[in-house]
Amino acid sequence: MNYFKMIFNLATLINLIMNNKWLFFSILGLLFVGFGLSLLGEAIIKKFNNMDHWVLWGTIALMVVNTGLCFVGQAIIEKIKGNPKN
Repeated sequence: MNYFKMIFNLATLINLIMNNKWLFFSILGLLFVGFGLSLLGEAIIKKFNNMDHWVLWGTIALMVVNTGLCFVGQAIIEKIKGNPKN
């Protein structure tokens, strides 16, 4: 009987995660976009102050922002897949 409860709880947990995958992707995407824009601001400050490696900071910022946008796009896809209109 104990194994049945454990399997049922595991199935419920997996179902909960699969139904809320869009939420995970959207939060992760917004975090990445915000962090990438912060890095972009740092790159702009470094360029304005004629410091080294501002191009590296800008490139990393571009990569992080694009990653965040991809996560937000995946969240939209997961939300549409999870709510089919019949």
